[in-house]
Amino acid sequence: MAAKDFQPLSAFNFVLSISGSEDAMAFSEASGINTPITIEEMTEGGENRFKHRLPAVGVSNNLVLKRGLLLTNTPMFSWIANTLDGGFASPITPHNLVLQLKDETGKVLVTWDFVNAWPVKCSTSSLKTDKSEVVIESLEFAYDYVSMRQ
Repeated sequence: MAAKDFQPLSAFNFVLSISGSEDAMAFSEASGINTPITIEEMTEGGENRFKHRLPAVGVSNNLVLKRGLLLTNTPMFSWIANTLDGGFASPITPHNLVLQLKDETGKVLVTWDFVNAWPVKCSTSSLKTDKSEVVIESLEFAYDYVSMRQ
């Protein structure tokens, strides 16, 4: 293995897309990428020194993505708007989302697949007249589970 294989990856270049789509969007921050296992505690009759700790089904946090607000009309934003603004007039359509971490040359280093994801929240940062800041857009997605591949 080369020495570069033992260096930590930079987290500044990543994009999100709907699986199978060429429409990728860049963000400045991503969080909620986790695969937890919850623990269920069980007591045993007559055994008072400890509780058995057993693995149980995990529940992931929502995937949260942030970036400067852009006025774009992409298939992903149409899906988000239709889901959030539809008022449950039609069923929510989940999609598999793909988050790719890339190096400086654009080569994909790590890919996370978020299975059966759907938008749950879209928000913007506060608007203030006394500040000259970029408006930050925040998108939040629920998903069944995430898998990572290199």
